[in-house]
Amino acid sequence: MENYNGSSSPTSTEQEQGLTSTSYVESALTDLTYDYQVIESLDTADIVTLLPQINEVTPPLSVAQSMAQMLEELGVQSAFGVAGGALANLWGSLSNSTIEVMNFRHEAGAAFAAVEAYFASDRPTVIFTTAGPGIVNALTGLFAARGEGAKVIFLSACTSAPQRGKW
Repeated sequence: MENYNGSSSPTSTEQEQGLTSTSYVESALTDLTYDYQVIESLDTADIVTLLPQINEVTPPLSVAQSMAQMLEELGVQSAFGVAGGALANLWGSLSNSTIEVMNFRHEAGAAFAAVEAYFASDRPTVIFTTAGPGIVNALTGLFAARGEGAKVIFLSACTSAPQRGKW
């Protein structure tokens, strides 16, 4: 059987031409003419003046982060649902907030759990699902919430316009 270079031996033990066992290759980036300057005394004040002035700017919030913050301000303490691809940013923002996120295997179970959590805590709860079938699966629990008077907030993602009809 031949290897990639056409020989039948697996490795070559012959020494490469032009290189001895004591030779080395010097980096192409090494510049022997560069004159390194030694800084003998430098105060902390000098370092501060050498550094560029950095203005503390708060990064803008994403839509998902804004939604999580708004839900916290509404008094939401728990969110129930099934995380999916289109909902990844919102799920991550909810998980990084003070809201307790509970992941379920099915959207209907998450919706019914959110209804019962509302009645147990007397605080609004959140149901989150991904687009398409996730919304339909949660409908039964949402109708139960409406019929029983539970304050449940339903959040779902949607397929972006360029992705519609691609699957």
